[in-house]
Amino acid sequence: MKTLSEITQSLKNYFAEGFLHKAINISSTNIYKMFAAIAQVFYRESKAEAYFKREVNPETTYDLILDWEKEVKIPCECFTTDVSIDQRKKQVLVKLTANVQIAQDFVDLAKILGVTITMRAKNEGATPFPLLLPYSLVDISNFYVIIVDIANWSPSQVFPFLLPYPLGQEQYSTQIQCLFNKLKPANCLIEYI
Repeated sequence: MKTLSEITQSLKNYFAEGFLHKAINISSTNIYKMFAAIAQVFYRESKAEAYFKREVNPETTYDLILDWEKEVKIPCECFTTDVSIDQRKKQVLVKLTANVQIAQDFVDLAKILGVTITMRAKNEGATPFPLLLPYSLVDISNFYVIIVDIANWSPSQVFPFLLPYPLGQEQYSTQIQCLFNKLKPANCLIEYI
């Protein structure tokens, strides 16, 4: 953003050589005062534009964070508003970009919250025995289980499969679990390790 003096000088540069050009640099002249007033208006507009550009972007907003959260329906069961402003911005971004179709989409979504995860199928690389026999060598139900490995998280500290409320988890892990459980395909289960 340009300073007031830079804007004033830019306006002065539009004048050609001559009497008015000389008067533009004398502070007691009316033309100098007119250009100073015009420069002030341009400066205010420039500040307003910079403010608008900052606030219209959910990654850089501060004053309009409540409006962004209202628009994406936060608070919800996965996200809360009693976190830092930076975390709130990340939550808004996640809600805006939560369109997942492949495993990499889940990884990218977690990365927005600052979480590193890896995903794989429970029986990755295995194939079931032909269905001609009544038994298969691989449990076919495991083909619909996705393993999500959340870096720096120890599931031994919690009871994720027994209680509906995770105990002792860091907040981002709870958010990732909640979000992934809502976005996963209906025929799949997710196990967190």
